[in-house]
Amino acid sequence: MPNNKAVFHQAVYLTGPTAVGKSEVSLLLAERLNAEIIALDAMTLYQGMDIGTAKPSKADQALVKHHLIDTLSPQTPSCLNTYIQSAQDVLNNIARRGKTALFIGGAPLYLKACLRGLSELPETNEQVRLELTAQAEALGVTTLHEQLALIDPESASKIASTDLRRIVRALEIYKISGEPPSSLRNRHDQLAPSTVPVIALIRDRQSLYDRINKRVETMFATGLLEEATALPRPLSHTALQAVGYAEAFDLLDSKITLAQAIEKTQIRTRHYAKHQLTWYRNLSETRGFRIDKHPLEEQVNLLFQQIRAIQSGQEVSSDPI
Repeated sequence: MPNNKAVFHQAVYLTGPTAVGKSEVSLLLAERLNAEIIALDAMTLYQGMDIGTAKPSKADQALVKHHLIDTLSPQTPSCLNTYIQSAQDVLNNIARRGKTALFIGGAPLYLKACLRGLSELPETNEQVRLELTAQAEALGVTTLHEQLALIDPESASKIASTDLRRIVRALEIYKISGEPPSSLRNRHDQLAPSTVPVIALIRDRQSLYDRINKRVETMFATGLLEEATALPRPLSHTALQAVGYAEAFDLLDSKITLAQAIEKTQIRTRHYAKHQLTWYRNLSETRGFRIDKHPLEEQVNLLFQQIRAIQSGQEVSSDPI
């Protein structure tokens, strides 16, 4: 389902790696912009997963209206297509109220889909998928990856030779459509207009990692284990990707110690932050903003000025990501 790009291009996007400080800025910036906030995050969709996802508090949500939070059971897989449809509905409602939509969050794939739309890829075909999975079992996953490399070198270069799910999906697309997946994706991968404000908050790498380490320690100290205990198990595959919960479950099942759970969560979170930054560098619409150069009030003022300048078509300098 392609999204209505025009309504997405009326919004403001504030992104950045996990723990960079987006929440500290978002409420003040929303007030300056007369905005309502839309969560740009797959994990804050899940009910009952508050601490591990750094979900906005009830008090913050009372100050500024937030959307696309607590909409899914943790046992329900999240879906990019469904998110985009829901976001489009929210955007239309915000526009009818005469307010600005402010996306806040760090999910790079969701950001790209909002800006550039969804590729019109064919629906899954269970029969084709079963045939490809059977081939992988008989011949090995790497054999399927070699097939993909012959058909679509671009897609193969971006997929690990052991990633069965993504290899099968790529070959499935080719078998159904007769076209390489990269061709279908590139056809729809058009940049958002330069007047769409897309700003990634960044800070010194060591400062970011220190904040990540402290956040993880705080998560475990303020009830992550109790929160994980209360969740229905098993979590959906997508919900379980939220950093901290798999480690909390391993701790609850006595597979690891508290110290190991904290360390593993810190490492996973730092890796995710690095992954996010790589995405932002490769997403040309994104402009960097060093959040650690100014006090909070000054940050918000500068961000507001930069957003208005971008919307008016002015050339705006940005910090390297």
